[in-house]
Amino acid sequence: MFEFIIPGKAQPKQRPRISRKTNTVYTPYETLKYEKLVGLSFLQNKGKRIDDGAVSIKIVYCMQPPKSCTKKVRSEILAGNIQPTKAPDLDNIAKSILDGLNKIAFKDDCQVVELTVQKRYLFHETAPFVIVYLQELHNVSELSHNTNRE
Repeated sequence: MFEFIIPGKAQPKQRPRISRKTNTVYTPYETLKYEKLVGLSFLQNKGKRIDDGAVSIKIVYCMQPPKSCTKKVRSEILAGNIQPTKAPDLDNIAKSILDGLNKIAFKDDCQVVELTVQKRYLFHETAPFVIVYLQELHNVSELSHNTNRE
């Protein structure tokens, strides 16, 4: 299992745009910048590329609770009774991270056979940040959930 941190606020994958001048499709700058940060974070932590085989990824987005929350809400968050149900969407966070790791952490993102994505509130001065866990799977029994039907 390999673990690394992507500092800062997660940038969800934005929809492609069409240039009015050239009529070509392009990825917005913010998304491209974040995808480069993802790849750089992987490389700076000395991650090793997985060229073949299945990959399991867990993504945990740790974000600060709203500054405007009351003491009561804060205690509910600490107790785990309130979860971050506002934007950004988890699927778009996962897309930008997988695209940032594509051709860097693995040959192609089609190698990802298991993906877990979570958002969590965290009262910590370094939040927000994203923790990514990568694991090369050597056989089917390494999957975290039994997918056999009885």
